[in-house]
Amino acid sequence: KKLFSFLPKRFCGVALTESALMIPIKSISGIIGVGEHVNYKPYFCDECGRKDCTYKAFRKKRSTSTIKGKRT
Repeated sequence: KKLFSFLPKRFCGVALTESALMIPIKSISGIIGVGEHVNYKPYFCDECGRKDCTYKAFRKKRSTSTIKGKRT
């Protein structure tokens, strides 16, 4: 709700219901920092505490299937 409070109503054709559901339902929202003083820190899986993360399992499988710099 906070993100939508900065935007005009129905910005880009997307509205927010009282229960914070975006309409159309298949809409997504996010914030991207742009500018000279934006700090960027790459995301490392070791910092995440999730044990069931699909992305973490994919990265682990991908790194173990690499032999001499070539993926198999």
